[in-house]
Amino acid sequence: MSIKIKLTGGLGNQMFQFATGYCIAKKKNVELFLDLSWFNRRAIHNGFELNNVFDIFSKISFLNNDFNFKKFKFKEFLNKIDMSYHTFNEPSFNYSAEITKLPDHCFLKGYWQSENYFKDYENEIKKIFSFNKVVDRVNLNLIDEITNNNSVSIHIRRGDFLLQKNQNHQTDLSNYYSTAIKEVSKNNYNLKFFLFTDDPKWASKNFDINGEKTVVNFNHGNNSFIDMHLMSLCKINIIANSSFSWWGAWLNNNDKNIFAPKNWFNDKSINTDDLIPTSWTVI
Repeated sequence: MSIKIKLTGGLGNQMFQFATGYCIAKKKNVELFLDLSWFNRRAIHNGFELNNVFDIFSKISFLNNDFNFKKFKFKEFLNKIDMSYHTFNEPSFNYSAEITKLPDHCFLKGYWQSENYFKDYENEIKKIFSFNKVVDRVNLNLIDEITNNNSVSIHIRRGDFLLQKNQNHQTDLSNYYSTAIKEVSKNNYNLKFFLFTDDPKWASKNFDINGEKTVVNFNHGNNSFIDMHLMSLCKINIIANSSFSWWGAWLNNNDKNIFAPKNWFNDKSINTDDLIPTSWTVI
């Protein structure tokens, strides 16, 4: 018996999917398999990142990585898969309690973007998603600035969100950012803002902040995950409509204050009530 979960997308999506699969497998006391076939057909983001970033295969005894999808042609792939799996497709973007009633041999497909899927194992998930020690001087200096100041992270994601294929994420967050910055500035002093962005020129021009600010735009490619680590160290987080900065905030172990946008998608019919933890401030 085992739980198999399909992994797709960038690091933030992979973390949601893995955390959900981990929780279900742990509760059922069965093995966890990762379906990595999505990455073998696409060359986007940084591929399968969970092991490179968090070394998950060495941390979890019931995680099975014996089945390497790259070794098989399609027909061999179909023969290799255990077709007895019950497939459970995520029924909606909102949390689904049906996941608690699954059989012990199940294949999960979806995004699972709610902490409700893995809240019961919060401490374990945070331990698994612990970052390796930073060793390069530039990021070490930045960590020193973040930890020794009243630091505020602001994540501004433009890049791929502006592409036509991602048009559902093209929500205008200008009012959200300005309101969140005002709220943060009301009751906090000597703030130091850290702007994490893939569009530094735009961010520098469009963010009029009354305080010291640093634009962070030097962790690229396989090192882009370091930005998530840095966000998690800030005292206050103002996240984007992005699973990447969602995790940067969720992994924050400070006595934190987190702001999140109400408008996550252009399509307002998508229910995102379970996406944002109740302790966060939604604007």
